[in-house]
Amino acid sequence: MKELIKKSIALFLFTIILYPILIVHAQTDLKIEKKTYITTGSRSEAKYKTNKGFAYCITPDRIGASEGTSLKYMSKETSGGNLYILDKSSTSDQEYLKTQLALWIFNNNYMPSFYGNNPNLEVVQKAKALAAEAKKHTNYQTSEPSVTINTNEEKLTLTSDEKYYQSSVISIRTTGSNSKLQLELVDAPEGSFIEDDSLKINNNAVNKIIMVPSDKIKQTTSFKLKAIVSGTINSVERYGTKTGEWQDLIVLISDSKTSSQIKTFTISPVIRTCEFHNNNYYDKDGNITTEEEYEIQCKTHTCEKVGNTYFGKTGEIIKEETYNLECISHTCEKVGNKYFGQNGNEVNEEEYKAQCQPQEVVVPDTNSPAINDLYSILLGSVLVGSMIGTISYQKEKK
Repeated sequence: MKELIKKSIALFLFTIILYPILIVHAQTDLKIEKKTYITTGSRSEAKYKTNKGFAYCITPDRIGASEGTSLKYMSKETSGGNLYILDKSSTSDQEYLKTQLALWIFNNNYMPSFYGNNPNLEVVQKAKALAAEAKKHTNYQTSEPSVTINTNEEKLTLTSDEKYYQSSVISIRTTGSNSKLQLELVDAPEGSFIEDDSLKINNNAVNKIIMVPSDKIKQTTSFKLKAIVSGTINSVERYGTKTGEWQDLIVLISDSKTSSQIKTFTISPVIRTCEFHNNNYYDKDGNITTEEEYEIQCKTHTCEKVGNTYFGKTGEIIKEETYNLECISHTCEKVGNKYFGQNGNEVNEEEYKAQCQPQEVVVPDTNSPAINDLYSILLGSVLVGSMIGTISYQKEKK
């Protein structure tokens, strides 16, 4: 007995645990809220308005239920001729009657004698045509909404006026019945927007261009385009009674569905380095600068002064003193602690003085005995030379 109780308790607990998983959402009843009649000549057909929309008789051999009657869910069709017919229906009396007659022709090959005897009635001709089309679409079904984003380039480029970064044409294609498209920019810079490329709109597709203000892009930036499409999946539900007491009714049911796709786009900022563009000078870091600073950073200068900046022989920025030493010719000049000789070469101080400074000349002392003896010798040499010359001349003359 105890063992039986334990098993019963275990089974009870197991059932409680599984119950939320096994529970199935039951279809609500179809309730006829209003029943009216469409009269054509001597014939009247019932028009059923229910809590699930307009419903149509699928069993013409039975009697129709009255207002307030509830019918139970029986089955569901997600494709086929009945779905095709109901998907083409509308609610005006003549359109409703056309749909009702088409369903009878398609499912039962049945037409009330009044309509059979009046084949030229417009509603009869339309009903026959609709039933014939349904027979060609026995696999008809409504497709779920879907969306695809296509583009040749996922990077944005700078526009000619440089005000925006612009995407290439983005083709967004949707499928599904009565689909509606919604576009959203995710993490895009402030001021970004989506622009229509209205000259290139195709069936089931729209073409868009994304625009992003260029002044918002200081570094490589990524953002997303999210496309969301919503639509409906149609089916046909059948309601009736197990006993077949009343006519079975069918109704078009539309279930909402959504689908989405996300595509990432990137922007790499255009950085102009050492460039003159649109009347602006850009330095080596890509910043707008003055012409003087542009010349200093971006041009090659050897032994040149630009503004207050000095460049040496190798083009590097140097001090004024170094510039004077490297780049200016110096002849017999002292610059800083360096000396330059007569040919402009660097020399030591002694050579500099020898080449470039006046030298001291020593003047002899005329009262010195040595100087007097030197004068006597020189004078004697002169006199002797003169006498020898005279004697030689007179000898030649004889």
